[in-house]
Amino acid sequence: MEHLLLVLLGLVGPALAAASYIVPHSYDLTLQLPMNESYVAGSAMIHFSLLQNSQNITLHARGLHNFRNISLLSSNDTVEPRLKSLRILADTVEFNFATVLPRGKYLLTIGAYGAKIRNDSLGLFWRNSGELLATHFQPDFARTLMPCIDLPHSKAPLRLQIIHPAHTIAQSNTIANDVQVVDVDWQKTIFAPTPPLPAYLYTFSVMPESFKQLYRATSFGVTLRVFHDPDVNGARILDAAVAAFELLASLFEVPLPLNKVDFLLVPRYVGGIENWGHIVVSEELAAPSTNDAHVAYVVAHELAHHWIGNKATVSSWKWACLQEDLTDYISYKVVRSLFGGDERYERFRLSKYVEVQLAEDFVSPNHSLELPEKIDNEMMTNHCYLKGVAYLESIEGLVGEGTVLASIRHLVSTRSTFDLDLFADYFSKFTTPDGIPLSQIYQFWYRMGGFPEVLVVNGNKSTTVAQRGQKLWPLLLPNQLNLPQFMLTQAAEYENVSSPVIVNLNFTSFVRVNYDTNTWTTIFSQMKRGPGAFSAVGRAQLVSDFCHFHKEGLVPGGTKIKDQVLEMVYALPEYFELCDWNLYWCTVAPSESLAATLVKSVLVNFSALFQNDGHYGCKRGGAAKTINSFCQSFFGRNCRRVGSSPCHLLLHQDGSFLKRFDNQVNPLPAAEWTKMKTIWIDKALRPQLLSTRMKKRPRTWKQTRDNENKDPDEDEPKEGEPRRVKKLRIVITPEDRRIAAASEASASLAPPPPAAVEPAPILDPVAAKAERKRRRRKERNKFKWHERVWRRRYRWMVREEPDPATISDHAKRQAAIRALFRSCVEEIFLQECFDMMRTVKLNPKVPLDGYFIPIRPQGITPQTERAQVDKMEEKCDVCGRTIAVTRYAPHLEKCVGMGRRAARPQRGKYTEQPEPSTSAAVEEGMEDEDDAYDPISSDEEDWAPKKKKKKPRGKKK
Repeated sequence: MEHLLLVLLGLVGPALAAASYIVPHSYDLTLQLPMNESYVAGSAMIHFSLLQNSQNITLHARGLHNFRNISLLSSNDTVEPRLKSLRILADTVEFNFATVLPRGKYLLTIGAYGAKIRNDSLGLFWRNSGELLATHFQPDFARTLMPCIDLPHSKAPLRLQIIHPAHTIAQSNTIANDVQVVDVDWQKTIFAPTPPLPAYLYTFSVMPESFKQLYRATSFGVTLRVFHDPDVNGARILDAAVAAFELLASLFEVPLPLNKVDFLLVPRYVGGIENWGHIVVSEELAAPSTNDAHVAYVVAHELAHHWIGNKATVSSWKWACLQEDLTDYISYKVVRSLFGGDERYERFRLSKYVEVQLAEDFVSPNHSLELPEKIDNEMMTNHCYLKGVAYLESIEGLVGEGTVLASIRHLVSTRSTFDLDLFADYFSKFTTPDGIPLSQIYQFWYRMGGFPEVLVVNGNKSTTVAQRGQKLWPLLLPNQLNLPQFMLTQAAEYENVSSPVIVNLNFTSFVRVNYDTNTWTTIFSQMKRGPGAFSAVGRAQLVSDFCHFHKEGLVPGGTKIKDQVLEMVYALPEYFELCDWNLYWCTVAPSESLAATLVKSVLVNFSALFQNDGHYGCKRGGAAKTINSFCQSFFGRNCRRVGSSPCHLLLHQDGSFLKRFDNQVNPLPAAEWTKMKTIWIDKALRPQLLSTRMKKRPRTWKQTRDNENKDPDEDEPKEGEPRRVKKLRIVITPEDRRIAAASEASASLAPPPPAAVEPAPILDPVAAKAERKRRRRKERNKFKWHERVWRRRYRWMVREEPDPATISDHAKRQAAIRALFRSCVEEIFLQECFDMMRTVKLNPKVPLDGYFIPIRPQGITPQTERAQVDKMEEKCDVCGRTIAVTRYAPHLEKCVGMGRRAARPQRGKYTEQPEPSTSAAVEEGMEDEDDAYDPISSDEEDWAPKKKKKKPRGKKK
């Protein structure tokens, strides 16, 4: 254990040490890109200070290679550093020197190194076959491009030079000071130095000349530009950016050292990154289907980061959610100013409320906003942007909007870095009625995980409010009756209350509220009579809270209220947008709900679920579309709420998904069952989908041969005969068996087909022999050899052609892989089986354990082996005929239908033989007439070489 601890300290120690004793002052970076589709070449000069004596310089670097021409200069003339060794670790690079370096300023020069280009959306990545290059360095991917101190509190200017192809355009954080022609194929763009920035905000992009550029100047002199593909409408992004930037400048009242801000629209990119002066967003943001409020929110969020995040940055990634939540708090105000009182703003706030519910129920329940030191983008998406904004709005409700905005302005204008304690200290002078500072309450909310819940019981003359759970939260409970808003106890009772108390309407505080049965009934009765009296968030909150508590069994008589809620919602769908998410726990019982892991798979990017106007409809929006995608992937049909569609998912106790069909609503036609096939899904989801088949695969060779020799048209009814319905073997559930059994009704009433008339036996032995030979020839020549082999191997797989819509591409690939695997196994191991059988027959004492190697029996020489083997015979295990050992392998290829010869027809093998003599024919007739395969007439006739007849001597032509 101690050794493991030392190893771990050795791996993470340099990274921590790099942050503690090295302070960067500037970076000079030169890149030539792209050298090819996989890497770029770079050189760097890093000016830094050592805060303590050290023998090594450790910088963040991940995936960098081929370091060359390294030198170190000191500001102290008496110090001459000499590089001793270079060690590249997983996340850092360590430069070791021969002597100890004293404290002071140094200049590290790296003449050349290599970095990789990625094909995802992190680090330096490419799109459109390498024509477009962009960066996304948050949180710790700057180290994949350059050696640096890759921590948010470590800020330094960057001077960047990019050598790129002559037919491309390069952009970065700042404007280009100069563009130089290197040669016919290359040019160099030199950019102005950036202000001090953390490494994750450095950026550049290289785009083709075909990209369009739109630009417009703001009232305070900053030019906004949008770079996009010619097929994309970038004017929408530019309009939103100009309006949002004007509002943000008036809110912050803090000038920025900016002269331009770019928006680069990148295809197949999720979200955005707030790079200083050069923002990268998804190309889908400019799609016509994206709603205006979502466009304004994303643009305002990335622009607001220039004040919160770029100018004032968190001191550690532990407080990443504080930085994102403060930015979201400001962005909400921009969207409200642009669409205040509009339906688009109501939809936007409704989507944010649903995101909080989804995160607390599925993605990251009971999570704290305080993150670990080492984070990734998924962790930020699942924890930030959600309940932290609700906490800030709760503080705003207590101290006022002006106080919160003034605190943010002071933070941005006076601080380069900040953390939770520093920001919370702005509210330390505000206290609750009990004397508790708001700073302590905000820190408690930020660090505590979970979703607080309260129960409100309205009696005749009193109201009781009680917290649920063991954790005691300081709760803000706004209400319509001037009751105390702060609750710092487990329970409280209020007397002489004139009307029922409704707490936290419109989700102004982060808390779920349950009511007694009479209050729930009254709320939904009033909502049904006048839904417009409630806001969109208020309607969704009440429905969602009720369904949550009903699922937990905390609402007495909740089933009757649930029916009332469902009837109201589906009768008024225009008032209940996104109802599929809010009604989730009402329409799906806990035992029948989708697995939380499956829900997580579609909730990776919350905003993508609600960026389209078509996603908001009740029973037709993004929720129904997302949930239906499960059934579409598995069964080729939709599945909505229980009872509304014939197909829905059932989560079985063992984790497997069962197909289930409602017998009361739109039963599935029997013909559809024949199209269902087994569909194998990715192992990560681990479902085992059951299916139906018309018949089992034949188990023996004889059954296979009989099925293949059967006339293909025998399944079709003859003229005048009734059509019989094929019986189905249902292997799903008892309900499904009863539904599918209806297809057998007509089969039991249909008369059996007439019995086949057997031909009269032939008594003449000669004619009987000739008839047997004729039948064998007819049977052999009925199909070509390759067609017979194909039917043997693959006919059972395509006995019924499935509907292409019901089988996914993954299922088709799996079927092809299985067929290829069987074919490879047969071809690879067939010769080994033949060698093993031959050696065992020659020497039965040879052991069979381990890998088999043919061995010549002791005492048999190569000269005598052939003579001995020619006399040996063996009985075929398949057809039972006695075959010479030397002809056993070719016979088995023919008999089983595998191997090299079985794949093509044998020509010249079935020539007519002369009729036997009368005496021979009489002897033949005495044999068993049912024996269609005798060893001499069948095998030797087929496989033995034909001998030429000699002409009798003494006769002339």
